[in-house]
Amino acid sequence: MPLQDIARVADGISARYGLCDQCLGRLFAKKLRLSSNRRLGKRLNKSQAPRCYICRGLFASSGRLVDAMLKSAEGASYSSFSVGVMVKPSIMDRDDEVRSKYKLRGVDGVKADLARELAKAFAKKTGRRPDQVDSDITLTVDSRDGTCEARTRPVIVTGTYTKSRRGLPQRRPECAECGGAGCKACGGSIEGLASGLLHGRLGGTGARFTWVGGEDAQSLVNGRPFYARIQNPRRRKCGRFSAEAGGVVFEGVRTVPALPPAPVRFESEIIITVTSDRDLGAGGLGGLRSLAGTVTIYERSGRRAVREVRSVRYRRLGDREFRMRIVAEGGVPVKRLVNGDEVVPSVSSILGCGCVAGRFDFVRVTPERARLPARHSPARGTRA
Repeated sequence: MPLQDIARVADGISARYGLCDQCLGRLFAKKLRLSSNRRLGKRLNKSQAPRCYICRGLFASSGRLVDAMLKSAEGASYSSFSVGVMVKPSIMDRDDEVRSKYKLRGVDGVKADLARELAKAFAKKTGRRPDQVDSDITLTVDSRDGTCEARTRPVIVTGTYTKSRRGLPQRRPECAECGGAGCKACGGSIEGLASGLLHGRLGGTGARFTWVGGEDAQSLVNGRPFYARIQNPRRRKCGRFSAEAGGVVFEGVRTVPALPPAPVRFESEIIITVTSDRDLGAGGLGGLRSLAGTVTIYERSGRRAVREVRSVRYRRLGDREFRMRIVAEGGVPVKRLVNGDEVVPSVSSILGCGCVAGRFDFVRVTPERARLPARHSPARGTRA
């Protein structure tokens, strides 16, 4: 559309409706490939209307919205941001009315224009970079009441933990008193202790954990890896740190770019105390050598999984009690491996008697990509 035709249409709109410079310029800036809606509107606008028909003075008072954005982002760590806005439906209806009446197509709506102007002003004040695709912080401005809500992009943290206190479950219990951080009522959890440490370092409104295997509440653990997704953190970096809390040592805790794309494969070295329902005799444990190899695990859902027991050691403790030290692929259920509940072969099936796992501890948990060389693994079928 030639400039003279645009000026004629703009004159008609100004005379009929009375728009502010920002709203009038927005209707034609794209056609003229201009970046400043306000500057074009100022050239075109012949109206002296005290209040814009479309935005009702929203752009004129946008400074208070920028102030709300600055306040909501205060204290947060970010290098990029995105802006979303909410406006009254009546503003959008009037904008649609004007564009439809004058058949103005390919024009940005008032909502998108407000978001862009707020982003420009916020970037100028903070020196941060606008990024609508992958921003560190999202600022949602409600122009109806002048408020702003800030949400930061989650941070992924990884590390390992060593548990030297029995009776501490891995996952957070349902405790109204402490939320799993630890109290007389519940005793806490690994998840609750880790959440407290991470919240102190990064802030945030919650953490979702991905565990590399699990253990019984009574088990001790040495070096189990974990990942945590921190929701709405106020800081994006925590350095690399180690800390102790409630009988658990967290080591090598640090931020990483993303969660693993697939479940982490790992192996565990486990010490298991086993009790049988009869006297095993002097040479009754020799058959345990055959446990080293593949085991099949049947689930109630009908699914079947095959895992590997890579080595077995054993030592008699009494007529009906012995200790096993096994190295097994992640996903081998320890108690079921012993009692034979839908696991083939099992300790019970090999020894031909009922066996029950007592305490079992994880002396080493190693991700597959960092497995120890074979010479460090116990030989199959030897004594513990």
